[in-house]
Amino acid sequence: MFKPIGYFHCDKKYPYQAARQGNIDINTEMGFIELEGGQNFEQALIGLEQFSHIWIIYQFHKNQNWKPMVLPPRGSSTKIGVFATRSPYRPNPIGMTCVQLRKIEGRKVFVSGFDLLDGTPVLDLKPYLAYADSFPEANMGWIQNEKYEIQFSIQGEQQLQFLEKNGEKNIRGFIINQLSFDPLNADKKRISLTNENIATLSYRTWRVDFTFANNGPDRAINNQEDCTITINGIRSGYSSEELLLTSPDPYQDKQLHRLFVSQFHISDNSSV
Repeated sequence: MFKPIGYFHCDKKYPYQAARQGNIDINTEMGFIELEGGQNFEQALIGLEQFSHIWIIYQFHKNQNWKPMVLPPRGSSTKIGVFATRSPYRPNPIGMTCVQLRKIEGRKVFVSGFDLLDGTPVLDLKPYLAYADSFPEANMGWIQNEKYEIQFSIQGEQQLQFLEKNGEKNIRGFIINQLSFDPLNADKKRISLTNENIATLSYRTWRVDFTFANNGPDRAINNQEDCTITINGIRSGYSSEELLLTSPDPYQDKQLHRLFVSQFHISDNSSV
């Protein structure tokens, strides 16, 4: 019977906020593992600080059931056997990820480049060994699709920085996670196409407008050639009527939307 040695702590609380392996380098923020007390784990950590990267073995605590066939978030448009994926819906909900070790303070192990969520039970830690753990020539099976470049317009970057400064810290990572692979796959993402090369991605109560240069939707979906995604801007998902002070605020975020609309004079016309 496995018993957690500690728990992971970070700002990411929902599955859609977690970085995806392949885009994990975009997550530069730090999280930390707090090991349990009274177990001599301080001694167990001696020497680990000499490594630049470590493996975290953990439990998928958000999933109660397993599935023999799953639809991957990118790549295949049909279901794949769970053992051929990194899906969390496994017979034994065990995950593993390689992260950058930043520092160790007592029973706290600080890392970056993680794809874990707040409260994740940690089962074990192991050092990453490049000579044993890296196989650049390995065949990646069905995961043979292109990764798209994501760039931000001046307005898009300004709006992102405004939101990040005001507490919406996970939206940038969400955009990159969603659009780097299969950017127009509406079966797997909250995507709506406006016209031939303009689309909108929904993130909670926000709307992200983007274009895909020199490609129509079919080309981008089928990965027939490289595609650059440009984030043109962000809009509030609330209508003007919904932003009135007397309207209900179930997500407790309308004040930020009011500040955003006042700053950029941009709002959506449809209800969240």
